[in-house]
Amino acid sequence: MDIADLFKVRLKNHAGARDSSGVEITPRYKHYSLRHCCLVLLEVDMQADDNAHDPVLDARYSINLFNKYRPKDQNEMKYVRDSLSRTEATDSFAMRNPVLDGVAMSKDGARILVLGGRIAKWWRRVSKK
Repeated sequence: MDIADLFKVRLKNHAGARDSSGVEITPRYKHYSLRHCCLVLLEVDMQADDNAHDPVLDARYSINLFNKYRPKDQNEMKYVRDSLSRTEATDSFAMRNPVLDGVAMSKDGARILVLGGRIAKWWRRVSKK
């Protein structure tokens, strides 16, 4: 099970929305990062010590969240999801690391790579003169 699906919130502007022919539009959801869920629900910053991504640590916290919140009924989960929504969003791994090992992790990272390539091309052209 994807832990993000346990805490996802349906976006209101897509709830019951229909297109011009009357067909219901596929609902869209807001998903919260594992770090955000841990900060809000477990009061633990799982990435406080370093910026590295640790899949073993992710798995441990995912299991903790699953065991704690899976048995809750719908009303309790609505309250939990509301608390996630009311809390200021945490920076994602991709926002903190737009480029990692030469790979763009976000749109900002892609822009950085494109601009870096343009600057390198310009520098090669200028330095030959």
